Amino acid sequence: IVPSPRDTKLEITSLLSALNGEFVPAGPSGSPTRGMAHLLPTGRNFYACDPQALPSFAAWEVGQGLAKETLSRFLVETGSYPEHVAISVWGTAAMRTHGDDIAQIFAFLGIRPTWQRENHRV
Repeated sequence: IVPSPRDTKLEITSLLSALNGEFVPAGPSGSPTRGMAHLLPTGRNFYACDPQALPSFAAWEVGQGLAKETLSRFLVETGSYPEHVAISVWGTAAMRTHGDDIAQIFAFLGIRPTWQRENHRV
């Protein structure tokens, strides 16, 4: 990780670029001192949630269960399957649950995520 801290001069350069209304490359947020060295170098326009990391493995299990339960309950209450399903997706909920709602949508659509082994990104 040695080269990354050496590039922290990018922080001042990016700040000046932002103040000039110029593009600042994006990068994940967090604390490098808490085991998140991949965040270095700093000086990027950070985001709190990596959309390519959603849903997590655990969220996928939860989302599948939510979809199955929703369909089962609707079937019991109405005697048929729903023709339409709507889900409201909130960024803060996705950050908190690591994508339970995204996983539920995937399950309704019959989509199964494939995660990369080395970084758990979808």
